[in-house]
Amino acid sequence: MTHKIDIIGGKDYIAKQIVKHLQLLYDISPLDKQTITSLLPAILEKTQLCWQGINNKYYHQNGRPLLDINHSNQYCQFLLILTRHVSAEGHKCLANKLFSLNKMLNSCDIYHEIELPECFYIDHSLGIVLGRAQYGERLFLSQNCTIGSNPGSSDYPVLGKDNFLMSNVTLIGKIKTEDRVIFASGSYVKDRDIPSDSIVFGRSPDNIIKTLPPEKFKKASPFNHDFL
Repeated sequence: MTHKIDIIGGKDYIAKQIVKHLQLLYDISPLDKQTITSLLPAILEKTQLCWQGINNKYYHQNGRPLLDINHSNQYCQFLLILTRHVSAEGHKCLANKLFSLNKMLNSCDIYHEIELPECFYIDHSLGIVLGRAQYGERLFLSQNCTIGSNPGSSDYPVLGKDNFLMSNVTLIGKIKTEDRVIFASGSYVKDRDIPSDSIVFGRSPDNIIKTLPPEKFKKASPFNHDFL
């Protein structure tokens, strides 16, 4: 069932805080303010869809999705959703400002032209750098994750659904992963395919890939699979 998202402080508070934070870095025009206000309802709908799939007590209250931008992880994710939508609507200058704001606040480097899945979850944002890969639904990211290409190459990873990157994971180059894959902390993968229902350890080219039974995967998942 779809529930309307609850918002700590309300929509006006969120719009006011975004503008206030942007003004720490840039001059913000009346058009910038109007754009944020006018696009906010659509952005909140996207946020609701994302939050509904996340199984974390801070993202829900009384059985309903809860947005609290005073919670830094939530604000980081919300800014990513906001920035991507602003960019897709053609407001590139404002999107650049929002991208820089998220980098400053959360040390998260995900450019606004990168298409994240409808449902994703960032556990700790510090040091995350994502390139122009393809990302499947229910992407989990933790601190110091890097996804990108080899120098001079346009080959980026293609990730399936339910790919979980623990801390300090690096995925580089021509990689294709299937569904339900966990990359263990510190793993480094380059130019190889990963099958479904796997947990990946170690550093390329000597990665160790073990089978992960679906029931164990579901137990480890930070997502609400009953909803999904």
